[in-house]
Amino acid sequence: MTTLHARAGEALAVPEMDAYVVVLASSTDGEGERIEVQRRLDPFDDQDRELGQDTYSISTHTGATTYAGIEACRLRGSTLELTLSAAAAKELGVDQEVNVTLDLADEAIARLWDGLLKIFEHDRNRPKILRREEGAAMR
Repeated sequence: MTTLHARAGEALAVPEMDAYVVVLASSTDGEGERIEVQRRLDPFDDQDRELGQDTYSISTHTGATTYAGIEACRLRGSTLELTLSAAAAKELGVDQEVNVTLDLADEAIARLWDGLLKIFEHDRNRPKILRREEGAAMR
């Protein structure tokens, strides 16, 4: 299992990147480990569809990026559990099970969860399991 201890996190639209982004990072200074999930703000075009990029992407601090591949996304208390497809895990260089401990205030955890829901809301590759479980931090 791959683990990340996130001491920083944000969910926001970045118009200059044409993306809505959820970032989970091990430090607030931009150094260290990081996972980003993002989705284009503008509608996808034919080229995106031809390249299979008409979906969300996942990136790590190493620069590895893949499109789609999150099979399950669960928030349990202050832990975000991601289950990736074998192909996505291989592309990112991580295990299929990724656990992110969120060392963040409840309000920040709620914003991050809402951001993930926004990214996955109408996506054709939405995780099969997308659940905030009992005991998870509430707003």
